[in-house]
Amino acid sequence: MREGTQVLARKGAIRRVWRLALTIGGAAAAVCAPALEPAPTAEALRLQARTLRAGGHKDQALPLLEQAVRQGPATAAIYVDLGVALADAGRLGDAETAYREALALSPDDPYALANLGSLAYQRGDIEQSAEIYSRVVAANPGSLVGHCRLGHALRFLGGTAEARREYGAALALEPATPREARLRWDAAVSLAVLDLADGNPARAAELLAFVEAAIPDHPRAHYLRARALAELGRGAEAERELRVHLELINAGTLPSVLTVGDDAPDAAP
Repeated sequence: MREGTQVLARKGAIRRVWRLALTIGGAAAAVCAPALEPAPTAEALRLQARTLRAGGHKDQALPLLEQAVRQGPATAAIYVDLGVALADAGRLGDAETAYREALALSPDDPYALANLGSLAYQRGDIEQSAEIYSRVVAANPGSLVGHCRLGHALRFLGGTAEARREYGAALALEPATPREARLRWDAAVSLAVLDLADGNPARAAELLAFVEAAIPDHPRAHYLRARALAELGRGAEAERELRVHLELINAGTLPSVLTVGDDAPDAAP
């Protein structure tokens, strides 16, 4: 009887030791096991896609933005950047859908509106482009991009006075990005063209001198200024401008700041 009791006691002690070992082993495994990294948020995916696009890897940005939309929550900024990536891939219809999704979340989003206006302009729907860019500048009077592109649309539609007003508004603003700097010079050149058409070569010559001071290698500015100076009777100066224009053309020189019709889409900040 005593031996049976001792056997049972030993078995009980073994079970307790085994349970303790399992407990310690489980705790040790929990400590030693690597912690699983949390999945990146939708916003983190968007920022990663922006970095890739800025580095020239546009094709790699699109899958990340599509994942960000699937994962959610999808913000207006995510849809805008998705639209930009889709436009980069030539999928303009899908890009327009993405921009409209952004507007469903944020009706006055300036980037979604500007990109929709650009798409409308590219497909020849100038009236819709003008309507959209009017919304851009109404919501954000400081939009240099909006004023310049609205000016282009209004000029195409024959509204020269309205176009002049928008180009003037663009020139009055300080560019914050290289894109805005390009469009500001674009506005200056376009305004000079209107001045020449309206019989005001003096103002055209002044505007184009402003452009040449910033962009000495701008062939079109030199050509237009030659025309303006010739109309003012300043033949020697006109010949000099025309020579510079021809030298730049023959050398195949592109202006260091490209102008006229910069329709690349704008990513959200």
